Amino acid sequence: MRQSGISQANFAQLASKTDMGRVEELVREHGVKKFRQYVQDNLRKFKLSDPRCLAKSSTTVGITTGLDLVFIDLRAPAYMLDPIYTPIRNTTPRWDRVNDGYGVQPQWRAISSLDATSTPPFVSEGNTNANSSFTSLNFSSPYVTMGTNDFVTYEAMSAGEGYEDVLGDGKMMELLRFVRMQERTYVGGSGTSASNGALQLSTTNTPVGVLSALNNSSYVTGVLPVGSYAAAYAVALNYRAITNPTNTVAAGITTQFLRTNSDSSSDVINGGTAIVSAASNVVGPTVSGTKTIQFSCVPQAGAWGYAWFVQINTAATFSPSAASAKLSGITAGISSFNYFGQTQGTQTAAYAGQGGYAGFASDLSTNPLDQDGLLTIASNSAYTIGLPTWTYPANSTQTALPGGVDLHGAGLTNGGLVGSVTEIDNVLFAIQQASLTSPTRIYLSTDQVPGFRSAFMVGATGSTAMNFFFAGGGPKTDGSGISVNQHIAQYHNIFSLAGGSFIDIVQHPYLPKGTILFDVDNLGIAYDNSRLGETRGVFVRRDTYGIEFAQTSRKLPFGVYSEEVLAVKTPQLLGYIKGAGPYGQAALF
Repeated sequence: MRQSGISQANFAQLASKTDMGRVEELVREHGVKKFRQYVQDNLRKFKLSDPRCLAKSSTTVGITTGLDLVFIDLRAPAYMLDPIYTPIRNTTPRWDRVNDGYGVQPQWRAISSLDATSTPPFVSEGNTNANSSFTSLNFSSPYVTMGTNDFVTYEAMSAGEGYEDVLGDGKMMELLRFVRMQERTYVGGSGTSASNGALQLSTTNTPVGVLSALNNSSYVTGVLPVGSYAAAYAVALNYRAITNPTNTVAAGITTQFLRTNSDSSSDVINGGTAIVSAASNVVGPTVSGTKTIQFSCVPQAGAWGYAWFVQINTAATFSPSAASAKLSGITAGISSFNYFGQTQGTQTAAYAGQGGYAGFASDLSTNPLDQDGLLTIASNSAYTIGLPTWTYPANSTQTALPGGVDLHGAGLTNGGLVGSVTEIDNVLFAIQQASLTSPTRIYLSTDQVPGFRSAFMVGATGSTAMNFFFAGGGPKTDGSGISVNQHIAQYHNIFSLAGGSFIDIVQHPYLPKGTILFDVDNLGIAYDNSRLGETRGVFVRRDTYGIEFAQTSRKLPFGVYSEEVLAVKTPQLLGYIKGAGPYGQAALF
């Protein structure tokens, strides 16, 4: 007996799903609608215990939404809720080929001095002056390849039809992931092939410990009882390491590992760690007034965080042992750590790596596949050899570093009047004195936004008086409004030539805590003859491109890549402040 063009035997085949080729043929011949009608008409002929039964009967009284005979109101598209923020990438020009080919690296030259010997200008009657003495510099930086990979299964593409273009979405998400990785690289990447040498952190400076009352209110009696002694080891962390979310006290610090790639190849990846320090002095015993212990070490250029390994003895002094010092804290942006009895991890300062890969005894602070970002370039004095460099006028509670300064946890301070920040002015003054120009953009780590605003707006007497100018009529169109809790959009550089200039203030959440980055994308009037163009950019051998790889399974693999290198033609104009704390906080060491 046939109904809707499908026999009872055919229907049994369909219900049991034993012949998928025949199922497809029958549905194509008679249509899905008829097949569905036939299922509805013939389902009662099967017993409920029959495995071919496609549905169960219902004995509910009346039809309600609980019967699930409802439409699924699924709204397209799927929302992308992973934020992408790339201000440095978006404002960095990309430089393509100008010669017949590329080779392995771009190279450029600069005249750093037109009068290297400072020849006096006066001449005697009828005679000439001495010939000029020039100084030239050569720069280069190798291209590196950046990329991300993923795949989409055929099942995912099939199941997504009518809702999403799964393959298209997959490629779009990979591109977004890629540009975010570029941004983080331009902020703080750390390679091994700079023009004159990589910025290796080498051995972490030895910590010094002192008894402290800091965090006495958070003091944990059971772990660090009064009468305890402690010592510490420190490991300096580069930008990659301090921003790696897998580096935690519980999980430990990643030193070096083997990355298995999507094509089954592998690469050895360095985690961004320096060599572990020597042991600090033994501090103790803790007493009721100073229950906690403050460890600190002299800050290092290129270190944007530190891992701290603490050894405790609750009864007597001891000789420190790296194998007994456990990971107790990770500090971002500052080389100081207060131990008040926090729960310790299991990783020790003697960690030697796993699977044959290196541990804290090796300098793993750079990667040969990486490229240097702005923080690394600013911190690496190798980039500025032969160029006029500036030095921050640090006081006894600050440390001047190549390209910047560490504030030892102190907050920004007001410069004596509303609109002036002492530490910002010190950087701007020093750069002007060395190079007769100014940064054009200041990036603030998110934690420094309120501190910068407070230091900017509070005068020397504590007054918050300020003049407000509303060129567009104020927050309300009739001009009657006034905004409070303002965002500081620009900072006036009084040291800039030709009457000063305004510098854009930009918040950047990818900067390490306590960090301010001074960037420059154009030069002032003193460089009208420079022939420079942009001060920094990305040389691209092959700009962002995608590849669909050969299929070896029912997966469609693809990737997004770029062959490039970030080049800063004026590295002496970059700068940074790090180790900054909340507004009003004094230096911690």
